[in-house]
Amino acid sequence: MYRRILVPLDGSRYSEHALLFAEQLANLFEAEIHLLRVSHSVSTASGTELRLTNEEETAQYLEALRRILEARGVRVRWDMASGPEHEAIETYVRSFPVTYDVPVT
Repeated sequence: MYRRILVPLDGSRYSEHALLFAEQLANLFEAEIHLLRVSHSVSTASGTELRLTNEEETAQYLEALRRILEARGVRVRWDMASGPEHEAIETYVRSFPVTYDVPVT
């Protein structure tokens, strides 16, 4: 039924709690969890984009979650995107069709 489960992570405790639900679904349906972290950026007056999320720290965070989940027998992949959350998630879903998107809020 569910083959790919998307868990958008925003760093809040709600998104981390959603991982528990996603893990249960993944175990039940032998599905793969897709972790997605969307970074924010703002445009300065000079037109430069400033990232508000440190990519290296984000990659370490996602990799740590992957290791924890895989140690529990769950298949996991992760990715990072930038821009408005809804657009980044839509783009990701078009690239990697998911069969369930875990609501985090």
